[in-house]
Amino acid sequence: MLSLGSVVLVLLFLCRLIDASIEKSGVSLRDIPRSNSPKLTAISVRSNLRKREDAFKPKCQCEHNYADHASVLDGGRTRIAKTLMDYKLPALNLEDIEMSLEDIQCFDSTIKVEFAEVQMFNAARDSWNSISEFLIIASHFGCNEDGERSPYLVGTVTDSATVKCSNCSVSGTIDIVEGEFTVSNSTTGGEKAIDFINTGFFRAVANNLGAHVELDTTLSLSTAQSFNKTLTSIGLPGFEIPGIATVGPFFRPVITGSLQIQGAIDFTYGFDLKVPDNSSILLNVGQLNDSSYQGFNDAQISAIPLSASSPSIALTLGIGLHAELDLGIDILSGDGSITAGAFVDLPALKISIANLAGVNKQCEPITNITSVDQLLSHAFPNLTHIVPEANIKVGLQVGGGLDVPELNFHASIGSQAVLAGTSYSMPTACLSFDSSQKAFVLPT
Repeated sequence: MLSLGSVVLVLLFLCRLIDASIEKSGVSLRDIPRSNSPKLTAISVRSNLRKREDAFKPKCQCEHNYADHASVLDGGRTRIAKTLMDYKLPALNLEDIEMSLEDIQCFDSTIKVEFAEVQMFNAARDSWNSISEFLIIASHFGCNEDGERSPYLVGTVTDSATVKCSNCSVSGTIDIVEGEFTVSNSTTGGEKAIDFINTGFFRAVANNLGAHVELDTTLSLSTAQSFNKTLTSIGLPGFEIPGIATVGPFFRPVITGSLQIQGAIDFTYGFDLKVPDNSSILLNVGQLNDSSYQGFNDAQISAIPLSASSPSIALTLGIGLHAELDLGIDILSGDGSITAGAFVDLPALKISIANLAGVNKQCEPITNITSVDQLLSHAFPNLTHIVPEANIKVGLQVGGGLDVPELNFHASIGSQAVLAGTSYSMPTACLSFDSSQKAFVLPT
């Protein structure tokens, strides 16, 4: 069984620093030639890395550490420097809270921070929302030049969503049951060498393949958001032909989703999946469009009952299991390589949830009512209508390259194809909210 931890996203809408002062700085390089001066780059001091709620509070005084990495690599004495900065605005050194973060990404006007724990996310949100303006000091890939630190002025903090996979698992077996390929005997002509795989195929068979995906979600949104999380990458048994080829397949299940809602709500939803035994994919490496599959489009999907903190829920939710089966192939003792893969959306589930009033227990408009008593006995003032739709899609992709140093030859190939897709409606539900159970039940 595979488990997925909680996933939380925080979006920081930023602009470049326009007004900050650095005081108590008085460093002189004297007359040392610049070319001989060691280059000190930003480092994180482990004693400064904190995993406490007070670590997220911006402060007007920050400590920054630098070291000469070149001396470390050369085995020489290491030069270390420390600066103490006083800022006009409170500042947060992003590297000091790295232990609480899963990922940091910088864009033109946004920094996206992903938390691993809801407790740390809540602590950061409470600290940052109480300050109108503050600085973020970043020293991460994509945020600044290598080895440097860059300050950003925070204009808006938006906590988009907290998505926790409370119970997610994938089970079953996938076997590569057969395969063969032929390699071109010509590596002298570019027009031929680029097609170094003449023909070839692999067939994978799935048995007892199933999944359970159950998400706990806390939302406070006014715009659409998306998310995805890889459960894990699983290596499958491969094979090797000495001097000819090495094949190493692996399976990667990814939970994907999208949310669109107005307002704030907590809810739990998900699905169960069962793929028929002996479902298979035949991947034709030489002619991708001749690939085929069977069984996956007959997968059985059932929705998990919806529970929520409020009856006033209106949203569009997309949730799915995107399964990738990739084959890494090294050819001619590593001179050639190819990655051939299949992906299966099992399923891509789209759910529309809306509040209805003045309808019957099937969420249908009331007709043929001739009296007030009939209207009161048949009409419900507040029901929740759930309309799910499932989509299943199977696609393939192949990419590769050939590298023959003796001939100074390098080539690459790439191709994609979608085999087929199908969509179908699932049973709708018309429910009323039971406040004592925090759950939706059949209307009575």
